[in-house]
Amino acid sequence: MKNTRNGLMSQQVNRLSIAIVAGVVLGVALCAVMISLGYRHAYSALPASYDVRLLGLPLYHLDRAGETYTGAPVLRNMMFVGILCSLVLAVLVETWWRRREGRRGDR
Repeated sequence: MKNTRNGLMSQQVNRLSIAIVAGVVLGVALCAVMISLGYRHAYSALPASYDVRLLGLPLYHLDRAGETYTGAPVLRNMMFVGILCSLVLAVLVETWWRRREGRRGDR
């Protein structure tokens, strides 16, 4: 395979771009699930305030106002989760791709 502009390098850029976008989407979904679980826990325990955490990292802060909770996101940490998911997904995709290509070359 040639390493041309339309060949291998273009495929790798496409794979990495898709992995990065999918990682951001995965990070957003993970944060949404954690926030939903945080609201659920807050309404069952009824604390005055509650921090939604993922592996010790605060993602969302809930404050009770009467019977309901209001929340404020910790945007810096949410962005960190999205970047981390993108990085991990990109590494996993490239590792999988290299192993798959290596097995094809052994045949």
